[in-house]
Amino acid sequence: MTEVYKLHRKDADTTSIESAEKVKVNRLEKIVYEVIDNFGTSGCIQDDVLRELHDYPYSTVTARFKALEEKNMIVRCEHTRKGKRGRKQRIMMSKRFYDGKDIYWKDARIAEINTKAMYSPNSKYFNEVQAIYTSTASSYQEFKNKFISDGGVIWE
Repeated sequence: MTEVYKLHRKDADTTSIESAEKVKVNRLEKIVYEVIDNFGTSGCIQDDVLRELHDYPYSTVTARFKALEEKNMIVRCEHTRKGKRGRKQRIMMSKRFYDGKDIYWKDARIAEINTKAMYSPNSKYFNEVQAIYTSTASSYQEFKNKFISDGGVIWE
């Protein structure tokens, strides 16, 4: 369980401390963890979790990431995806799906593409997705270099 002192600032007033003591942390951490876990090997970014948990306040959801990471339940990968405002956000993944290797680049890129366009043969991403499925590259950068050198186009 997350300690109460981690739920409020050091200089917090009495009402903030009392509110922190009433928060059902285990229940909230479980809810946030289950959302992250449901993304599997594709992982997710903060915006994905917030979209799934739209009925919860921003700070209630985002405060759980650090606690789950400290408890070794999730990993915040070095890889990023663009959020809804165009800024990069680190990909989070349930620890049970992460082994520290860069083999998830395929899932991560396809998930990113899926947020931008409906997958169909008419999509500008179609050729890239098909190439990802058959690629033997060990990283997205390796795939990207080969795909472009073979005449493919990477749409950002």
